[in-house]
Amino acid sequence: MLDKIISLSIRVGVACGVGFIVGITVHNVVGNDISVFLASIIWFVGGIYSLYNFNNPYNFVFVAVKNAENKVAEILDNKNKQKIEEEMLRVKNLRDNDILTEDEYNRKMKSLKDKYF
Repeated sequence: MLDKIISLSIRVGVACGVGFIVGITVHNVVGNDISVFLASIIWFVGGIYSLYNFNNPYNFVFVAVKNAENKVAEILDNKNKQKIEEEMLRVKNLRDNDILTEDEYNRKMKSLKDKYF
């Protein structure tokens, strides 16, 4: 979804820039009334075009967003695994100090291993 929003922003920005440039150029050559009209048409058509192509994001944006999403998922996964490892050490320590029975230890470790893998 983020790639679609970024692509929409790029398209709208280009439409606004082109409308502005055409409006300024025509204003300098012809006059004020027609320049505002042409710029408005370009902005209107560019806006419709941008919304029409909302579901067709640019590939470079798609790749960049997917790479960022993968990095975030990897970081979160590593943090999750680290927390599970800490919990495994805590449970092992409880077993070593005879606070947990062997059965309790095995059940807890099995559930932690299932989450880890």
